[in-house]
Amino acid sequence: MEGIRNYLVSVVAVCMITVPAMVFVRKESLQKTVKLIGGVLILLVVIRPLLHIDMNDIAETLKHFTQKYEFDASAVEENAQSKIAECVKETSQQVIEEKAAELGGILQAEVEVSDGDLPAPIHVKLTGSMPVNRIGEMKEYLVTAFQIPLEEQEWNLYGSVE
Repeated sequence: MEGIRNYLVSVVAVCMITVPAMVFVRKESLQKTVKLIGGVLILLVVIRPLLHIDMNDIAETLKHFTQKYEFDASAVEENAQSKIAECVKETSQQVIEEKAAELGGILQAEVEVSDGDLPAPIHVKLTGSMPVNRIGEMKEYLVTAFQIPLEEQEWNLYGSVE
């Protein structure tokens, strides 16, 4: 606390000396010089503590902090990856169900996504009803839009309309 107090007193003191010096000087050329010198003095007093920072102490403190709180960057990355996969899954399901509705069907889609850096739909289970003449179109849509091959499309249809 004493160090912080001394720092603040020194900043205030240099400001109290510099500001009146700028006010009392009347010549414009001398005013610019006083402002420059005053500004440099204030800057030096403000940044002085930064010149005495020991980077080894900071590194040791960060190391201690990460050990104490068991910070695990891989866990953060895993969590982010699972959030991305969940978002891809939910969005894919919604888009597939909307496309089925456009084609006159009522389908519930359950999408399975791949593991890895870029999760992508790899399997879909479709349950509901679909006009028979539109099933082929829906299958083709899943292949072209989502790259889900026919063998990875699971269809459980009931009450399909002719």
